[in-house]
Amino acid sequence: MYLLFRFLLSISLVLTSILSITPAHSQIIVPSKPALSSEAASIIDIIKAKQKLYVRESWGERASECFTNDDLERFHNSQTVKKIVDNLRKDKTFLSAIQALKALSPKQRDELLEKAASTYKPTWAQLGKIDRSGQTDAGQQAEKEIAAAVSGLCRELL
Repeated sequence: MYLLFRFLLSISLVLTSILSITPAHSQIIVPSKPALSSEAASIIDIIKAKQKLYVRESWGERASECFTNDDLERFHNSQTVKKIVDNLRKDKTFLSAIQALKALSPKQRDELLEKAASTYKPTWAQLGKIDRSGQTDAGQQAEKEIAAAVSGLCRELL
């Protein structure tokens, strides 16, 4: 057993020394995508902030501990999504994020807006447990509606 350990150790030392003397010009360099501006990426942060503001965090099964179907009904009756969209049309932070989106390539813009539209927590059923990292079905529905509305507004203003 000791000999096997020594043998493996010597092989790892040899490989380490070989890898450390590899000339820099022989390394493969994969070009990276141009980084998204933080303003453009802030669209997702805006969506998360609106979701946090209008969709109560869910951590337990009691009505006082989660976003219920009754909460979703109130969410719809008060036209929350319309109010969010109307307020964002005048929000300077949001409008500067739109300007940053315009500066992106069409492919980057589409990728970011697709990600924005799918910004919502998984349901507890999808997680397989009741946990703050997830949401009730009603809560996820409200979060989806917010994400879709904000990303839709972005596309409209582009």
